[in-house]
Order: sequence, then structure tokens, then C-alpha cells
Amino acid sequence: MEQPPERPLDYASSPERPEPDSPAEVSWGVVTFFLGLAIGVIASCIAYIGKSDFSLELIVWVAVGKLVTAAVVAVIPKLHAVAGGILLSMPVGALIFFGACTANFKI
Repeated sequence: MEQPPERPLDYASSPERPEPDSPAEVSWGVVTFFLGLAIGVIASCIAYIGKSDFSLELIVWVAVGKLVTAAVVAVIPKLHAVAGGILLSMPVGALIFFGACTANFKI
């Protein structure tokens, strides 16, 4: 049985190989991620810094609001990174909350 002639594998010219992401797409994802982070941090600042009496209800409303907002935004394909930024803003918001509590603590 004859063997077919060996031909070199040319992976670079494969037609099904996707093109690498363009820099514009990569930077759009980073921009939208930080946009979501900024929106979440600003929401936490507005909710926590202006308050002198902190309650569990306030914490729950801010957390639920961020979760719902992130879930709604995650459905939109071009804005997945915004949802990630909003979710990441939750621990940052917790730090803002504890800082605001410390600043308003009176002995």
C-alpha cells in the first residue's frame, strides 16, 4: 500500500482560524468594565457617605440593586463587562460603607 506524500501542515493559512481581536474591541471591554465599576462605586458613595444612621436595610437595598442591575446589564451582549464591573464594585462598596461608619462613629 502506497503512502500519500507527506505535506507540511500549514496552520497559519487555516480558513477556520478566527482573526485576533482588534485593539478597539479589547479596549471597549476594558472601558465598559471600568464604567461599571465607577457606576457601582458612585452608587455606594451616594448611598453610604451621605447617611449618618446606617441600617441593615440600606445595605440590603444597595446590594440587591447592584445585583439586579448587573443581571439586567449582563443580558446585553456588548455590556457584559459593565455587569462585571458592577459586581466588582460590591466589595469596594463594602469598604466605603465601613469607612463611612468609622468616620461617623461617635464615642
